[in-house]
Amino acid sequence: MFFIPSLYSSWYHWLVVESHWPEMLFYGFVMTLTTAISFFGLNLLLLVVEKFNLFSSQRIRRPPSTRPASPEFVREAWMYCLALHVLQIVTVPPLLDLFRQRGTDFNAPITDFSFGTIALHCVFAILVEDFLFYWLHRILHHRSIYKYIHKMHHQFASTVGVSVLWAHPIEVTFAFVIPALAGPYILKTPFSIILFWMTIRVSETVDAHSGYTFKWSPWEMFQSIQGGAERHDFHHSRNIGSFGSFTKFWDWLYGTDKQFNAWLLKKERLVAAEENLQATN
Repeated sequence: MFFIPSLYSSWYHWLVVESHWPEMLFYGFVMTLTTAISFFGLNLLLLVVEKFNLFSSQRIRRPPSTRPASPEFVREAWMYCLALHVLQIVTVPPLLDLFRQRGTDFNAPITDFSFGTIALHCVFAILVEDFLFYWLHRILHHRSIYKYIHKMHHQFASTVGVSVLWAHPIEVTFAFVIPALAGPYILKTPFSIILFWMTIRVSETVDAHSGYTFKWSPWEMFQSIQGGAERHDFHHSRNIGSFGSFTKFWDWLYGTDKQFNAWLLKKERLVAAEENLQATN
């Protein structure tokens, strides 16, 4: 909708001018709609991939001992994600009001900005998110608080797209919302570009939890710097290291990817050995 100024304007007139919605409620609704379309649209595509066994060669190869999520558990996660998005309609407006007070432009459509301006805001948002997510994610793994908050997210030992938001509300706030919006808040990013950025963020994290290393995915194209789905799948199955999101920089800098790198070197041999052992039993 934010790509089509006329549609955006007509919705604003209908809901705010005629129906007397508070402005921030309207913007919260627009943000919820944007993230919901991205999140559920991508996950529906992943359901099709799974249902028809498409791209099977790009499915992450896991040891047979890694327990897959049951269909019942996945359905429960779908309902939980839906509930979070409904709740977002009323929780996001107060947050956006902070952006309004900061001076964020809520009126200009994305077509008013040059490619360079959009890229600048998105790259800055990625850098800030990558830094904050790494540290907040790493803190959530501290043994003193892990079982109270982050353990819920790790109930998915094998990642699937909807496992992104299968998380304690505190984690959703501090490990997803705050890192994602901190950059735009600092840079006073226009609202229409924030919506575009949130689409990028949702697509990246759904891809990281997809259980597939799609070779055509923009999040798998530069393995020397990007995190990637296999790295995050290892994190879920082993519950150790690889705390980053967009890049592997902070894991590399602090040595928290050593276990993943070691696993990658011997993965094929370990997986094959476990499959052979299971076959003989």
